[in-house]
Amino acid sequence: IIPFFLTLFYTYGDAPNLLKGALFGKGFFISYFIFWLLACVYVISLSSLIAELSPNLFASLLGGITLLYLPKILNITYLPPAVLNSAFLTSQTAFGSVAQKVLILVDKAFVSCILIPLVLLGMTLLISEWRDVV
Repeated sequence: IIPFFLTLFYTYGDAPNLLKGALFGKGFFISYFIFWLLACVYVISLSSLIAELSPNLFASLLGGITLLYLPKILNITYLPPAVLNSAFLTSQTAFGSVAQKVLILVDKAFVSCILIPLVLLGMTLLISEWRDVV
């Protein structure tokens, strides 16, 4: 929630009318909140898997940051951040109600921002149970 509000205030902080419109107008708040929620779920699931697989903190940080930036560097458009940005832009430019915009956002980002993170979290749980020694 903190990155969401920091970005919102950083972007619209100098114009109170725009900030008010972003928070309370035309469903932008809920769409933007879901955008950040999907991004955080992806980052948390990938980071937790890397933390379980790595032998120490340095390798975990280096591997996590590398894997988070790899889709951007290699222009992989079906993984975040590209797919999430595209889904958000498509949902905000669509005509319709707020619910339709949210459904478009979730539909476009379902596989890469919901399904893949759930699989990664499942793998993390399995690995953590396997690594625990009694």
